[in-house]
Amino acid sequence: MPAPPAYAIGQFRDPAAEVARLREQGAVLAAAEDAAFRALGFPDQGVGLDLGCGPGFVTRRFLESRPGLRLVGADIDRRALALARAVAPMVAGTGEALPFADRAFDFAYARFVLRYLAAPGRALGELRRVVKPGGVVLALDSDDAALVIHPEPAGFAATLRAREETLRRRGADVGFARKLPALLGGAELEGIAGTTLTVSSLAIGAAPFAALVLAPVAEAIDADLLSKDEVLAAARAIRAWPALPGAFGMTSVVLVSGRRKMA
Repeated sequence: MPAPPAYAIGQFRDPAAEVARLREQGAVLAAAEDAAFRALGFPDQGVGLDLGCGPGFVTRRFLESRPGLRLVGADIDRRALALARAVAPMVAGTGEALPFADRAFDFAYARFVLRYLAAPGRALGELRRVVKPGGVVLALDSDDAALVIHPEPAGFAATLRAREETLRRRGADVGFARKLPALLGGAELEGIAGTTLTVSSLAIGAAPFAALVLAPVAEAIDADLLSKDEVLAAARAIRAWPALPGAFGMTSVVLVSGRRKMA
């Protein structure tokens, strides 16, 4: 029997709440992310691939802000695809074996998906394959080591370790973002460039930070690593964290781009 995916909306205790979190996450990052994508070559027109499109919230945002753009989404999560099909054409497919012809797209991007793949380098090679020569490939992802939190919610450290081990068992890399520049270079892309985006409780508030960044830590943990009661207790502590004196949290994400060689 195949191993479960490292991430799927249906793995969460409340899938509808996870969809809402994804919507809000995209909204919080929108202005800074759009500016960073544009600076690294994200075009205003053409046909692009959105790998790991999820429910399509960011797909919609890009389409609404760029009338000359057409996007096709790809994801393995059929629950997410059912929501995203109202936004743009969507295809069920894995990043390591994209169901598209060579040079089918003008550009491609992947947001918060490569860290969950067992072979992210192969997926980047696939993104390079499906873009035309000169087309840009962009990857945005996170790294658990970038998380700073003070004071820690009760049980947070143990819960984070259990969540990270669960993800590793399913092929994910919790320290992934730091490897993005090397991986894009290894995918035979040229002109590698990038930037980082920071999200903090000072900027968005402690309660939104807890809901958007910390809450997923207490989700989808293998039962042999942490009991259900322990996970629920950690989730309650995360929800209570914003009220702690001096509550502060910060993390960052990494955006890297490269272009398919013309030759």
